[in-house]
Amino acid sequence: MKQSIGNTYLIYFVSIFFVVAITFVVGILNYMKAFRINSGIANALENFEGYNNLSKVEIDRYLNGYGYRIDATGNANCPVKNSLQAISAYNDSTGQNHRYCIYEYNKNSDGYFKYGIITYIYIDLPVINESLAIPIYSETEKIYEFSV
Repeated sequence: MKQSIGNTYLIYFVSIFFVVAITFVVGILNYMKAFRINSGIANALENFEGYNNLSKVEIDRYLNGYGYRIDATGNANCPVKNSLQAISAYNDSTGQNHRYCIYEYNKNSDGYFKYGIITYIYIDLPVINESLAIPIYSETEKIYEFSV
């Protein structure tokens, strides 16, 4: 009888360990996906030298191809970042609203500027019927603005 009680505690301990380990791995995978999406948006901004119509189309194509969540509410709720308002939150041309925020930082004295990007990790909690959106922030490399 004594051994059966001891085995019960061992099973509880192993079960809790597996739940914590699986939660940790899922969190890492979600963070990696959000950071990869940030990198894709940054590549589009760098390739097309800023946030313009060409980069909007490329960002939309990338987000659709990667399966990033479409937000049907139409409300981006982009926070103010370093005293800047977001210049983009939704793609208006296609009607598919991917929730992301882009911030343009001013040019420095050398003629370089950069962008800040926020995408979100979505966690659905089915028991309480809620969804959490955790922001992930990254910045592009410096982009040189050529004079026209």
